[in-house]
Amino acid sequence: MASDDQEDQQLRAVTLQNAQSVLLARRRVEEDLRKQSEWLRITLASIGDAVISTDIEGRVTFMNKVAEDLTGWPMPEALGRALPEVFHIINEQTRRRVQDPAQHALKDGSIVGLANHTILMSRDGTERPIDDSAAPIRDVGGAVSGAVLVFRDVMEQRRVELEHRQAEARYRSLVDATAQIVWTTDPHGQVVEDCPSWRAFTGQTYEQWKGWGWTNAVHPDDREHTAQVWGRSVASKSICQLVYRLRRHDGEYRWSVVRVVPVMDVQGDIREWVGMITDITERKQAGDALEESEAKFKLLFECSPLPKWALEVKTLRFVDVNEAAIQLYGYTREEFLQLTVLDVRTAEVGEALTALLDRSARHLPGVDACQHRKKGGELIDVEVHLSEITLSQERVWLASIIDVTARKMTEAALEDTARRRNEFLAMLAHELRNPLAPIRNAGHVLRLAPDNREVVQSTAEMVERQIGHLVRLVDDLLDVTRIDRGKIELRQERIELAPVVTHVVAAAQALIQCMEHDVTVTLPPQPVYLYADPIRLAQIIGNLLNNACKFTDKGGTISVTVGVEGGDSCRPEAVVRIRDNGVGIPADQLRRIFEMFTQVDTSLERSRDGLGIGLALAKNLVEMHGGTLEAHSEGVGLGSEFVLRLPIPVDAPMPLPPVPSSTVSPPISRTILVVDDNRDSAMSLATLLSVKGHQTHTAFNGNQAVEAVGTLNPDVVLLDIGMPTMNGYEACRRIREAPGGKNMLLIAVTGWGQEDDRDKSSEAGFDFHLVKPVDLDALIRMLDSR
Repeated sequence: MASDDQEDQQLRAVTLQNAQSVLLARRRVEEDLRKQSEWLRITLASIGDAVISTDIEGRVTFMNKVAEDLTGWPMPEALGRALPEVFHIINEQTRRRVQDPAQHALKDGSIVGLANHTILMSRDGTERPIDDSAAPIRDVGGAVSGAVLVFRDVMEQRRVELEHRQAEARYRSLVDATAQIVWTTDPHGQVVEDCPSWRAFTGQTYEQWKGWGWTNAVHPDDREHTAQVWGRSVASKSICQLVYRLRRHDGEYRWSVVRVVPVMDVQGDIREWVGMITDITERKQAGDALEESEAKFKLLFECSPLPKWALEVKTLRFVDVNEAAIQLYGYTREEFLQLTVLDVRTAEVGEALTALLDRSARHLPGVDACQHRKKGGELIDVEVHLSEITLSQERVWLASIIDVTARKMTEAALEDTARRRNEFLAMLAHELRNPLAPIRNAGHVLRLAPDNREVVQSTAEMVERQIGHLVRLVDDLLDVTRIDRGKIELRQERIELAPVVTHVVAAAQALIQCMEHDVTVTLPPQPVYLYADPIRLAQIIGNLLNNACKFTDKGGTISVTVGVEGGDSCRPEAVVRIRDNGVGIPADQLRRIFEMFTQVDTSLERSRDGLGIGLALAKNLVEMHGGTLEAHSEGVGLGSEFVLRLPIPVDAPMPLPPVPSSTVSPPISRTILVVDDNRDSAMSLATLLSVKGHQTHTAFNGNQAVEAVGTLNPDVVLLDIGMPTMNGYEACRRIREAPGGKNMLLIAVTGWGQEDDRDKSSEAGFDFHLVKPVDLDALIRMLDSR
């Protein structure tokens, strides 16, 4: 019994010991599994690819951090979910959902990949192109127990690939666009790819030039040297550069420079060679002809009409000058060679020369505007164009000198003209406002005192005077433009000078009396006949007389003398002298008094009206008549005299006898249609004609005018030209075509008054052409012509 108990105890001890050993072994296995699992977790978490594992049912059992980021699913939320719910992929082209490779791995037990055209749709809707693959997970018995899915974001890879393709396309485009021959070889220097530019230049086919066949296009005398240099470069993996003669497709050998560079891969091995060939035949010929070119340069240097110098770079001493420089500066060649450039420059521009030399040394264009001193001391304005060149194997400064003294004077004159133009514009505004002010005042006066006949009469006269002033201003401006464009045509006839002068003085009486001047007129005892335009001649003399009145203080003395004097060739000339004791003309302005926009510039005269164009206009008109106009003055405050000289014709035609005046008929009341898109203009002219006893109607565009003619059948139609919807020309043509339109009196009333405007009116069918503002007397005469 005792022995049985002892055996039981021993058995329990062994059993306990075995159980402890099994438990300890199990713990070691579990610890190893835990370590392996941790190692696997850390490994999967640290790799750059996304990893998802599933069980045999395709439910998520693990995700690493990359997978969480790409899918948008945190692993705690994804665990146990069906893989397609977490890993949602579509086809990039069809946008249809596709089965993930893990499903294939679970089904077939094989490794599956879908590397192309797969888009991962993350939880937030973000789309990413991916590469993916899957493999089955097998248990110890080899049965499939799950799957592991590996995928990566390939967006950056695609961008790099796209940039690579674009760079390759740019390279190909550059090769196609360049004028040089660009070609490639394999790492051993043999041609293995066609080159269109080589083929186009040499005429070789790819079969002829591949491998080492390209050497057949090299000149026979250059082949051995070319092969040696090329072989050394291939062996040393260094840049190859050489010059040889290459046969062109037409058989001519062309000097060419060749540069070939190796293209390395990431391991530092040559991937290919890229070469470029440039035709330098002309450059080499130019180099061979350098000596001849220098001789030609010397000849051109000497024969240049521009003064030229050659200067030592360091000392600035003259080493050569051409004949033009000798003539300009007055030094002999020998004297020049003893001087430096500083001897002809003014001292105050030394810094400018230093700056110019610095720019030229850096091969930058430079122009030095300065003053030079001639041998006699005279200063001239010049532009120095400096460049550094090689002459007889030495570097020298080559200077070309342009004398700009005359140009400087012209520029100053242009600046003065611009200044006077601006003054003219200011004066024009002043001159336009002067008559507008009393006209506006007249409107107020007529509204305030409409029944005061004396006030109304004087106001009307004042308005007529101011409007006349405005018309003269506009006419002068138009005359200036006509002269500039050669549009003024003189209507010359044989006239007597004295009546023209008398008429001008009579027309100026209002101004003469206002200024209280004493005007004396001296006429020759015998008639003086001229071949001239009477209207333009009156305009010339009137301008001179009006100037004398305006530029002479109140109570001054003015004389108008008409006579005959001998001309330069003893041919008699008619002379009109207009002298005053007014403000005079400063000596510095006397020579410019006939220039456009010029006015006497003294403090007293700034208050006197005028645009500064009257004398310029008068002088042009005089010269068109073949005469001259001169101005004389002893100075400010000493008065002035203008002398007009006109040739007296020898055999000019006699003036036509006056036409006897017909009996004046009593005024006839007419039906008149006034058409103008400016309602104030239309209504005021209609009112004026109504006061004259006519029946008037108005229309405000061309369409209304045509309709009104059909309704009213007027005797006269006054038509503006520039109107909306239908202009005056078209309205006139339609009125002429309407019943009764051919017999109507049609008068154009417009602000356009050039000769071609009048021609257009006549072509459209108008009987007369009036320029605004309408001269009432002229309009009445037109109405009375029918």
